[in-house]
Amino acid sequence: MDGGLKIGEAARRVGMGIKAIRYYERGGLIPPAKRSEAVSSNGYRLFTESDLRRLEFIKRAKLLDLSLSQIKELMDAALDACCTSARPALKSMIETKLPEIDDRIAMLRKLRADLTEISKTIADNPAGDTEECDCPSTSDLNFCVFDERVQAT
Repeated sequence: MDGGLKIGEAARRVGMGIKAIRYYERGGLIPPAKRSEAVSSNGYRLFTESDLRRLEFIKRAKLLDLSLSQIKELMDAALDACCTSARPALKSMIETKLPEIDDRIAMLRKLRADLTEISKTIADNPAGDTEECDCPSTSDLNFCVFDERVQAT
């Protein structure tokens, strides 16, 4: 990776979109990429291995559903001192997110159970084979995550 990777190559390496990388760069999550200097190279952004590691960290942190400001806070803490200083902040953020993840898992399990039950009630006959429709009614569709959120408010 001599002088660095162009943005498209960097995006492929980390499995992220080009627009996302530009967004993270504008937001200060990664430093502004150096630009190629040769006249024939058109001043392309060049990303280093360090940039790629930061992008991979951002990607993993997004999986934890951390906000961009939380991710930036963690990255800044890690850059200002040794990584052990970032651990308490990361631990706190994770402990905040775990109950949210547990709630989502519970809602997904309920959704799966409801869909399985509805699937069992749907006839195997193709449409038009019977005079009566035995599709589930809208009252049977109380499994929707949206409905549960509305009912909870």
